[in-house]
Formats: sequence, structure tokens, C-alpha cells
Amino acid sequence: HEEGYQVGWTFEKEAPEGGQPAKELTVPFSTYKTGYFTYDDGQYLIAQSLDGSDPIDYVDGQTGEAVGVNNVLVLFTDVGLVKGDAVGRMSVRTTGTGDGLLLRDGVLQEITWQRDKRTDCLRFLDRASGQDTPLAVGPSYINIVGTSAQVTWE
Repeated sequence: HEEGYQVGWTFEKEAPEGGQPAKELTVPFSTYKTGYFTYDDGQYLIAQSLDGSDPIDYVDGQTGEAVGVNNVLVLFTDVGLVKGDAVGRMSVRTTGTGDGLLLRDGVLQEITWQRDKRTDCLRFLDRASGQDTPLAVGPSYINIVGTSAQVTWE
């Protein structure tokens, strides 16, 4: 990015009010891959299962430690096969608006994502107020799934 580039996201140490407890999140990306996020000691630890296998933890290749993030975002959008493509590539809409979820500090909040142009950054808005939703300070993991994805949490 050019010098002075700003992503425009809001970060705050304190979680906004509202939401519902969410210590575990399951995100099915396809019939082949499912992501798992488990809240532990202030972060969501990441695991995945492939083709129905038992979940395997994501680990840092340098340290061998489990990878954790402070924010897990799930963005629901239109996903389909690229018309006329013989190898199964997917078309994913990343502009406009859509429903989403933000998990931070053990709490799930319903959000709206917004991106007006391909060259713009994503925005994450509180669904009720339409105002920017603050992310927790620290790393984030963004899941982009189809509108019919059966995402679950508890």
C-alpha cells in the first residue's frame, strides 16, 4: 500500500454492549472443509477438518504453537460456480453489503459488512445502529461463506 494508507477499521479494548455468549463457532465452507473456533484465554483457537476428518489445530510454522485470534468474522455473500468454467472455480461477491457475525471476547454480535467498490476496504457495521463495530485489538480471521452456509455457535 502507499504510504499513509489506512484500513479504516475501529479497534477497542472494551467489547461493545450486547450480543450473545459464543465460546465455539463452526463454519462449514464446503462439503470438504469445516472451520472450528474455540474461545480460550482471551482468543479463539483455530482448527479445521477436511473431508469429515477429526479437526486439526492450526499451528504457527515457526513456533509450533496453536494459532489464536482476537476477532473471528463470518461474512455471508453470494457464492457460485464461475459460468462456463470447467474446473469448478468459484465466483464470490465481495462488494455491496451482506449479513455477518463478529465474535470477540467470547461474545457473538450480528453485523452488516459493506464494501462499495473492489478498491475499498471492508467495513463492519453494527446491524442495529449502522455504526462501525469495533474489533478487539489483535489479529483477526475473516471467513467468507455463501448465504446458505449453516454456521453454528454455542
